[in-house]
Amino acid sequence: ASVPQAALGSFTKNYAVGSAVLSAKKAENADLRDAEFQFELLNAAGNIIETSDPVKQGGTAAFKPIEYTLEDVGEYTYTIREKIPKDVDENNKLNGITYDTHEKTVTVKVQDAGDGTLTITYDGDPSFQAEEFSNTYAAEGGISLHATKEFTGRDWT
Repeated sequence: ASVPQAALGSFTKNYAVGSAVLSAKKAENADLRDAEFQFELLNAAGNIIETSDPVKQGGTAAFKPIEYTLEDVGEYTYTIREKIPKDVDENNKLNGITYDTHEKTVTVKVQDAGDGTLTITYDGDPSFQAEEFSNTYAAEGGISLHATKEFTGRDWT
């Protein structure tokens, strides 16, 4: 005997949303004092998809979680870099600070875990380690001192 479809009801497998959380760390450097820095997150096409909130030396900037659904199973490439001010010189230096120009590329892999959840890995690792960016500081400028001494009231010869 067969059971009518209506009697069986319908079953929907609901998948949890998975999310990737990427971040960047500004290396400790007491010379940078209270200077603030930002980071950019770029997609595979090189478009900026988010700019972090400002952080000071020693701080970590976390980007908003990137959410994925079952339809997003696959690999995604992102790049993290320090936001370089537009008015730096040819050495990426501004106001004594030399900015870090290296970029961190990470591949996020989204997989169906088969149990209603998604598995997210970062370059094959289950957790993401914040990339560290280091800046240097060197005081700029110079000083030129000139002095003269004038004697009065006495002959110097």
